[in-house]
Amino acid sequence: MRVPSIFKQFTDETKSNLSENPTPLSLSISEEYPDKPEMSARFAAVGRHGGESIYSLLAFNLSKPDIQLAEALKSSIIQRFIALGQYNPKNGIAEAEKLAAELLSGYATNSGKEFLAYLIAHETMGTGPFSMLMDDSEHIEEIVVNSPESNIYIYHSLYGFCKTNIKFTSERSFRYMLNKLIAATEKEINTVTPVIDAQLPDGSRLHAQTIPYSINGTSATIRLPGGSRLDVKELLKNGTADSDILSYIWLAMDAKSNIIISGAPSSGKTTMLSALASFSYYYRRIISIEEDVNEIRLGEGDSNYVALQGGTRDRDIHVKDQVINALHMRPDLLIVGEIRSEEAREIFFGANVGVQFITTMHSNLDKTALVSRLSTKPMSVEPQALCMLDIAIFMKSNGLTERKVDKIVEYRWLARDEMQVPENRGAEFEAHEVVSEGRINQEELKNSKIIARFSTANLLTKGNVLKEMKKRAAFLQALTLPINVAVNSRAYIRKYGAIS
Repeated sequence: MRVPSIFKQFTDETKSNLSENPTPLSLSISEEYPDKPEMSARFAAVGRHGGESIYSLLAFNLSKPDIQLAEALKSSIIQRFIALGQYNPKNGIAEAEKLAAELLSGYATNSGKEFLAYLIAHETMGTGPFSMLMDDSEHIEEIVVNSPESNIYIYHSLYGFCKTNIKFTSERSFRYMLNKLIAATEKEINTVTPVIDAQLPDGSRLHAQTIPYSINGTSATIRLPGGSRLDVKELLKNGTADSDILSYIWLAMDAKSNIIISGAPSSGKTTMLSALASFSYYYRRIISIEEDVNEIRLGEGDSNYVALQGGTRDRDIHVKDQVINALHMRPDLLIVGEIRSEEAREIFFGANVGVQFITTMHSNLDKTALVSRLSTKPMSVEPQALCMLDIAIFMKSNGLTERKVDKIVEYRWLARDEMQVPENRGAEFEAHEVVSEGRINQEELKNSKIIARFSTANLLTKGNVLKEMKKRAAFLQALTLPINVAVNSRAYIRKYGAIS
């Protein structure tokens, strides 16, 4: 995998095209490579090395002459684009790579010339390591820079957290590329604004901090949008949930159930939230509310859909305020990215007057503790409203790449006449695990409140509802067939026929 030094010799004509005032590179590349590398992107390999996963730019040996050449070319290309008045054209990286390749043509080089042109293009018209890693957004879900002096980490869809062989050369170069990355958002990280949240034009979500809040210097986390991951088809293919579980959730959405998705960070809550939204009929009035950035994306054709934002640091309006506003907009379905505080009370108030909701909670709580958290500060959901919770979906992660539905709990409340309280207990609800350890519990399914509610709403027997559930499961499983590889899941689900 190792590529020898590029620098050999150059002609006087080519030398005259290079700047005499080189611009330092923002990154350095170390010789850390996987033992058995697999290609992940154009110039990147991933694999295991020792006890950790490694993501490396293609084993490139940047010698001192190579670095000098790259710095001279970087400066030359910047000057060339400035002279043309096109320092930031839409296709700037591709144009810069083409120009770098032309300037390198005068050198007696090896195949590494292509990589050097790629590197220089991202250094000039891109955002250095950021744009290079974003090139592999098909596999990279997150980019993590813990400090300017440390190696960049990424979260890979197949290998989990990986250490890369890339690091920034200094705090200054890191902050410069970071601010260049967020320039379109009209934000900047500095001593005046040491903490920022931003959504990039491609949908990536960025959080960064610097001194005094980030003690070891500037740090940043970028969550890439990964549109294909927020898809029912991907949930099936990745084993997050099987078709039986998703079919049950589909029935629950049709039965206008109120649902909370619970789990630890990076356990797949937002992915599941988007999947649930896919099961909502296109003609329903949908309003989504998120903090700072938009991760919930519905398909084209959802014309009766409004996305709201709340909780940003530079605004006075928060998620709670937006929930109140949304309830004035006559929604059929309210999607809230996450509940943490008083907005929970407003969501349950809306449910009490007939507005269905789906939302997430950062939590590893069990089925009983989840209800306790909702009813205590800072959420403080009132008891008469709390009984509007129908289902909790508990997500689980193995800490690497596996994310799955671990449990689905149905809550049956005394206040809604959905349960019989045993004489020896004073409980206000019972919690039944319809899904346990990622599998449908067939005995619990027979007595499911969702099955009963769907049965009543559609004038079907419970037996026919169970048959409908199997029919939908087979329909969803067909999404994984090769013939449907390019099919949009939400559009596919819309084609499902009326209940027969």
